[in-house]
Amino acid sequence: MVYRGKPSNFCQRCRERRIKCDMLKPACSTCLRASQPCSGYRDVNTTRFVDETVGVVRRYSATSDPARAFDESLDEVALASFRHHHALEGHENVVCTSVTTPCLTAAMQCLGLATQATLRRNAKYSQGARRYYVLSLQEVSAALQTEVTVTNDEVLLSIIMLSCFEAITGTNGKSVAAWSRHVRGTAALIDKRGTEQLATAEGRLLFMQASTCLIPACIRGHVRMPDCIQRLWGCFLTSVDQPENAVYRVHGACLSVVDVCHDFCHSIGEANAIIDRCLDLDQKLANAFEDCDETWQYSSASVSTPTLSDSSRTSDTKPQHVYHDPMAVQLWNSMRSCRLILYDIMQQALRIDAGTSQRLGDFTTQGITSSMQQVGADIIASAPYFLALPATTRTRQRLELTPQLPLYSSRLPLLHTTQGYNWTWHLGLVARFPAIPREAQRLACSYMKQIGTKCGVQQAIYLASTLEESAPLVQ
Repeated sequence: MVYRGKPSNFCQRCRERRIKCDMLKPACSTCLRASQPCSGYRDVNTTRFVDETVGVVRRYSATSDPARAFDESLDEVALASFRHHHALEGHENVVCTSVTTPCLTAAMQCLGLATQATLRRNAKYSQGARRYYVLSLQEVSAALQTEVTVTNDEVLLSIIMLSCFEAITGTNGKSVAAWSRHVRGTAALIDKRGTEQLATAEGRLLFMQASTCLIPACIRGHVRMPDCIQRLWGCFLTSVDQPENAVYRVHGACLSVVDVCHDFCHSIGEANAIIDRCLDLDQKLANAFEDCDETWQYSSASVSTPTLSDSSRTSDTKPQHVYHDPMAVQLWNSMRSCRLILYDIMQQALRIDAGTSQRLGDFTTQGITSSMQQVGADIIASAPYFLALPATTRTRQRLELTPQLPLYSSRLPLLHTTQGYNWTWHLGLVARFPAIPREAQRLACSYMKQIGTKCGVQQAIYLASTLEESAPLVQ
């Protein structure tokens, strides 16, 4: 079940002829003039999602028997893997004790078993994960058709898990497109859930996770952040205890970066105005960690790594960052990634009109390039810290972000957001922008592959290989 955009609610005859329908009742004017029966008008809310279950079943049936009964041992492996790799710290026991929703159970199983299949390169697990995926699609499709269940937290969490499944198993462009469709589907679901979803700590956390996934998806597609996200973000800030927390500062600025990127790509507004908006957002992002406690800060050290040159063995010194926890490194890199995008937009705007914003001062094209290189180097310097973390450490969540969340009594097996999916975006930007030195781009692709291998995120490996093939990184 994936979101397919806002559908037309015209009558069937007008849709087939691709003409405008005035939607008069009991019949539209076009059908009346042609003396043809009018089929009536569709309910948009029931056609926003398309059921791809049949297609998935057909593709899977080509290689295996979908009617084959589930192996009980696979159920155990799938849930154990989900608890170990994906469940938020403190929610591991919820997987076994509190989950009764079929769509959520199947989503956990497909995500957990897909991770094991990727890490162990196990064909049996891979086939089992695909069967769970088909089952999850069927259950989500059924839940979306019922007004009582469509706004449940379990349904939104299931769709978020399905998008994670595509990131884990993705080895081609189709999986990236499927990931984008699942993410866009969460936006439609958030819109339908309305402000009521912000009444609970769990609902607020799900809103943050879904909107975080939407940021790279919208930037990649050059589309605006959905209006419902921007509207609900204001309501979200009034419902939390610490609206000036660094997380919310960075997240709010990132949502605005999406709209700046859209406006520039679609030539909405003059270059001068675009640069002014970029400068304002860059300043907000640069100041996001001011007045924050030391747990949000990081230290930097130079580490010598051995290299083998043509003549002798030498030592290469590279800076590496050390953070308090995985949440800190993720937040810093979200800030850095959005600054990279803003710098790239400013560079392109200056090429269009070199005499644009008066506020740039000494921040010329060369200065922007230097800033991009520094931000890219910081992203690369943070990767070794994440690669050195054990899997159990990556599942920790900042308690102060959701102080009312009953971490050890929640009914939902909440996901942590530091598994490695976001690194595909952060390091991918470093490898893509021409202003970044080639050595840094090669290192970014190397780290993407290492994180993909360690965390079982196939999409990271695929995108790193694609970037290496499409750009002159090895020259």
